[in-house]
Formats: sequence, structure tokens, C-alpha cells
Amino acid sequence: MSVITRTEAERPLPHGASPVAAWGLLSRVHRACPEHGGECPCVGRHDEDGLVFWCGREGHHFSTR
Repeated sequence: MSVITRTEAERPLPHGASPVAAWGLLSRVHRACPEHGGECPCVGRHDEDGLVFWCGREGHHFSTR
């Protein structure tokens, strides 16, 4: 089970993605950007693409399954 909230995001998520709650478990998940490295926080969940992460270094989203 995951907690999803519909809040106004600082940056739009990819089409079809739902934002994760800032206080939820998924917001604590971090992954390295496959292109730039670094620690990127989970900012959304996409049914088809898995979790959505934000690379603050280069300002883009990426997904992992």
C-alpha cells in the first residue's frame, strides 16, 4: 500500500504519474540518476513505469521498475 496525495507540485510530473506524499514511505526512497549519478528522491508513482525520481542536478525525471 502506498500513500498518494494530490498537492500542487513544484515541477510537473510525467503524464500519468501520481505524486507521492511528502511524509510517506515512498518519499524516502532514493536512487542514483542513470545519467548523472547523485541521490535522487522519489517524487511519484506511475502504474506502467514504476517509481518516478527527480534529478535535481540536471532538472529531469526518470523512472525505475
